[in-house]
Amino acid sequence: MVFYKMHHLGNDFLITYDYHLDLVQQALNLVPLLADRHTGVGFDQMILVNSLPKKNNQAAFSCTIFNADGSEAEQCGNGLCCVVKLIYAKKIYNQAELVIATKAGLITAIVDDQNNIKINIGVPQNIDQDRVITLDNGSSDLFTLVSLGNPHAIVESLSLDDATVTQWGIALNRHQLFPAGVNLGVRQILQPQHIRLRTYERGVGLTLACGTNACAAVVAGIRQQLLVSPVIVEFALGRLIVEWSGNSQQPIWLTGAAKLVFSGELDLNNWRK
Repeated sequence: MVFYKMHHLGNDFLITYDYHLDLVQQALNLVPLLADRHTGVGFDQMILVNSLPKKNNQAAFSCTIFNADGSEAEQCGNGLCCVVKLIYAKKIYNQAELVIATKAGLITAIVDDQNNIKINIGVPQNIDQDRVITLDNGSSDLFTLVSLGNPHAIVESLSLDDATVTQWGIALNRHQLFPAGVNLGVRQILQPQHIRLRTYERGVGLTLACGTNACAAVVAGIRQQLLVSPVIVEFALGRLIVEWSGNSQQPIWLTGAAKLVFSGELDLNNWRK
């Protein structure tokens, strides 16, 4: 299997396209081995990309996304930025607008240049009012729940240190409200159009960035009348931009870039248990 290691703001991925093996069924066992940062390639998510028949007039490609633990994710904003970058860099596709099918639905990408990729994340499927959630350590905190095809819980805090984010993330993913897990975003508002964010992703853990979590944090802030679009979302290694009108029928747009780190080949026979 030929693969590409890519990242967006440190959120990193193993991407392969037009694969000929039944990797989907093998993923639960295979992905955690490849994701190990000491004995494998190392990544937050693995993305399988397939070209769709030309008769398909909606999407040109489909993506199957797996978290580092082998569980399947509905979509991934940063990962899709990387997929789009790869597709254009390899000249697999050359039109300015590209539609990709994901488990969360059809995602549209607009490419001004390969360093300015704009992704239509879709409309927020559910924005819950702020909810006080009591965790198993006895603490109670105010979270905003947002679904973008994948679930997110956003909490406001002045403390964005790793320990705080990890403790919250572990506790939330044990909570009965989230039987399928949840992506946590710990947000700090600097200005109405500028926030800092740390993310704990279900099936992965603490990550350096997360595109859909950035979108969820901005959507929650706009609904709370704390933020105004467009919003700069600052992660540990850089920034991306999220735009949303505030209308629940209108899509969220994520703008960022992506980097190809290296490519290689894997003999999957050496990795199967």
